[in-house]
Amino acid sequence: MVEHENSVPGFANEALDSVFAKTTTGMFEQIQAITNNPQGALQKALGELDEEAARLALTGEMIAPDNAVLEKSLRVYSNTLMLTQEIIRANAEAIQDAGASIAAGSVTAKVFLNLATKIAAEGNNPVTSTKIFIEKLKESGIQWRIP
Repeated sequence: MVEHENSVPGFANEALDSVFAKTTTGMFEQIQAITNNPQGALQKALGELDEEAARLALTGEMIAPDNAVLEKSLRVYSNTLMLTQEIIRANAEAIQDAGASIAAGSVTAKVFLNLATKIAAEGNNPVTSTKIFIEKLKESGIQWRIP
């Protein structure tokens, strides 16, 4: 979490960071496991390519575009990118929904910036604790319903 003073932008950014982290952590862990696992297809293919490059360097040869090891590595790399793309797509709606989940509080806090600033100065989070707006506005005789 980013440290902030009790401010509306600080609370809004913290709320966004929090829902983003909760929503994407599993997705990023999956992608990391696919791409960084030493026993995974990508890392094995890259290791084989490194070995092939070293072998060719010893003989003074350069790797040719039609080199079988290079072609295999590029196929595996392409397949890995496609897989990670699918993982991201599968999580896209949840990520959007997570951001939208704090939108009402964030917009309310910005509409009532002076009140939100006062609430924040009291140490309360005006972005994620929207009930406090209803209470404070009710005390002032204003009926407000957060959509």
